[in-house]
Amino acid sequence: MKRPWKTLLSWLIEICKWGVVIWLLLPLRDVSSGRVDFTRIVLGILLFILFSGKMFYDAIIDGYKKKKVQSAGAEIFSTLVTVIIMALMVAFVVSSIGLLLFAYLQQGTQTAP
Repeated sequence: MKRPWKTLLSWLIEICKWGVVIWLLLPLRDVSSGRVDFTRIVLGILLFILFSGKMFYDAIIDGYKKKKVQSAGAEIFSTLVTVIIMALMVAFVVSSIGLLLFAYLQQGTQTAP
């Protein structure tokens, strides 16, 4: 049985790591008003991808794998499906941010004299 303080500590670590990701991505709201530190944004995106991939694996794949024993082919298939789903998530996040930045930059050039 897990101790309550270990559960609380794991929740606090989870909240803190997502807080760091949000803090790293905060400059996205100021893209249209001036200079933005893109290294901070890129680090935030990378951490978002890593943390969401781990969360996806822990919540779905790992729970499913514990329920039943799989053959080697099923393991390879589930790994391949996980990689494809994560690639689609990454593509969605990166293209959404790219479209958002493009819209901000396009809006900024229209208001310039």
